[in-house]
Amino acid sequence: MKNTTAFVLVISIILFSSLPVFALAGDGVPLIRADGSSSKQNKVQNSSQAARIVKSRVGGKVLKVKNDGRSGYKVKVIKDDGHIINVTVDAKSGRVKGR
Repeated sequence: MKNTTAFVLVISIILFSSLPVFALAGDGVPLIRADGSSSKQNKVQNSSQAARIVKSRVGGKVLKVKNDGRSGYKVKVIKDDGHIINVTVDAKSGRVKGR
C-alpha cells in the first residue's frame, strides 16, 4: 500500500511539473506563460520601441510618435533626404506600414 501511494505521488508530481504555468489575471485569462511568452502580449509595448523599430527599418530621425489606440503607433519621420513620412507600427506584429 505504501509503495502504491508513493508511486502515484511521484507520477503526479512529474506530470504536474511538466504542465505550462500561467499567471492569471483577475478574470482568469492567461497573461504570461512560464517561459515569458504570451499569445496576448504585443511585440511593441511602448512608443520608444515603436520609434526604435521605425528608425532601424526606415532610417532618418523620428519626429513624433503617437499611440493610435489598440492597433499600434503612428510615427512621423524625417528621412535623410529631407522627406517627411508617416508610418504605422502594428503593436501586435511589429510590422511597419506606409513607407
